[in-house]
Amino acid sequence: MTPAAPTYTDRGWRPSTGRPCPLTLAGRRCRWAGGVPCLCNRWLLDHPKRWLDRDGRPVLTAEPYSACGDDLAGFIAELDALGLTLHLSGRSPHAPGDTLLMVIERAADRPPAAAGTTP
Repeated sequence: MTPAAPTYTDRGWRPSTGRPCPLTLAGRRCRWAGGVPCLCNRWLLDHPKRWLDRDGRPVLTAEPYSACGDDLAGFIAELDALGLTLHLSGRSPHAPGDTLLMVIERAADRPPAAAGTTP
């Protein structure tokens, strides 16, 4: 049996009222608010939420039911161009076993990870 995925509060995160959009995380304006297609409208960003980590830094999560390699590679390239990082885990608190956990952070905020750890 697979152990339960850590919850967001287990990670020390608290909900944020900020818009769950990669552009706003990168310090830009969300285009969707103006009715224009935006990164936050991608199907990969299913069940999006914005959090503040223990140090008050913003973090985005999404929990899609699947992720196609080509779509994921393109999305990662777009995030990289914005100075954002994407971390994937098969241990999602939303529908465990059926969804992936995607954690998006500003690259400058991400502390160096210890080998073999996941966010």
